Amino acid sequence: MSRKQREDIKNKLGLPTIAASADRTLEQIRAGFAAFMKTMHIPLGTQISSTTLGERKALLVEKKQDKRDGIILYFHGGSFLMGSPETAMSLTASLVLRTGIKAISLDYRLAPEHPFPAAIEDGTAAYRELLKQGISPESIVFAGDSAGGGLCITTCLKARSEQLPLPAAIVTFSAGLDATRTGASIDTKHGIDPYFTREGFRSSGSMYLG
Repeated sequence: MSRKQREDIKNKLGLPTIAASADRTLEQIRAGFAAFMKTMHIPLGTQISSTTLGERKALLVEKKQDKRDGIILYFHGGSFLMGSPETAMSLTASLVLRTGIKAISLDYRLAPEHPFPAAIEDGTAAYRELLKQGISPESIVFAGDSAGGGLCITTCLKARSEQLPLPAAIVTFSAGLDATRTGASIDTKHGIDPYFTREGFRSSGSMYLG
């Protein structure tokens, strides 16, 4: 990837470019991320409706035909600072189409307004409500991308600590699992990855932890 391509991606994501003289606000970054994710292709063949789960807004995504039993509890990505069920819809709808299983994508609370452990509490509350509705844990799958992938794991840990039965499976896409940021790739990919940098992780991590 060329330098210009990296700068173009940063610009589309609402991140500061080398030419920028001032840092963007969090709201600008959120808006840039939402606009960028809106360009992702959402496949046809699903129907999307608004719902609530665990006292949080959510989107219900169902396949129009050839439905299968079960439910996917989906957690979107965005470093726990940005994103929404809408920004993850390309992945969510694709997963529903491929499996035939409906998904509920949760609009969990974001930092820094709602730092750790708000997102985990929301994920656990949503899962707890599914169980209270009489849905068998053997028919529930957690799925998520990036921070949402990490939330799949931490929600399971929280559920286990509350002695709740665990879901049947977890599906993650590029899950954010190492909050210590000690993996070698953070250095080996320095200057190559247009989005994930040590400085960016330090900033997002401090906001998430409050």
